[in-house]
Amino acid sequence: MWWGICANNQIHSEASYGFLRAYLEELATEEQTARRAELQFGVAYEVLWRLEDGKIAILNNEEASEYEIARARTELESIYKQAYSMLEMIKNTAPTDTRF
Repeated sequence: MWWGICANNQIHSEASYGFLRAYLEELATEEQTARRAELQFGVAYEVLWRLEDGKIAILNNEEASEYEIARARTELESIYKQAYSMLEMIKNTAPTDTRF
């Protein structure tokens, strides 16, 4: 889900919130909380997967060109922004009943 929403630049769209609400809507509050935790874990896993392709190594490489460093920083910043937006979207679809 995260990849498709980010790839289509739909993080802040009402359709994305609607999709997430529809995914959680029919579930009991406890189940919504569990699914929300699964989604948050999925976002964290996706971030770690995206970081494994060497972007961090480029930043630590003293021989890397300025272009390589700038590109890696830009890509890492994009990953951070996307992950933060997705986590906020998940949080903002919290159930109204907060007893659990």
